[in-house]
Amino acid sequence: DMKGGTISVDGNTGDWTGCSMKQGYIEISGDTGSHLGGGIPGDPHGMWNGKIVVHGNAQDRVGDRMRRGTIIIYGNAGDYCGSRMLAGTIIILDKAGKYVGYSMRRGSIILAKKPKHISSTFKSCGHL
Repeated sequence: DMKGGTISVDGNTGDWTGCSMKQGYIEISGDTGSHLGGGIPGDPHGMWNGKIVVHGNAQDRVGDRMRRGTIIIYGNAGDYCGSRMLAGTIIILDKAGKYVGYSMRRGSIILAKKPKHISSTFKSCGHL
């Protein structure tokens, strides 16, 4: 559990980067694996607070069960981005995969590009 401080990665990271993070700042110059800012198996919550910035792409389930905090991805995000999210903010500045916000309760997902499919439970707040 990261409880503060700064981690700067010059390159790529694997799965579960920032999982169950409590506070702090992570910046990744490359790509990252799945479950960025998510919760470890068996934990009901993912990231609690803090900020994660990815300058590349992220794989599936970004912010899964995220509780608070901010995730910014300059590239693409995989499927199920923001799945089961309880709160917090995710910003995707390129394309997002399928099932964005699946089973999401609260929080914000900001997409720079229109997704292929948007669930009927969501409403566009912009000019997508």
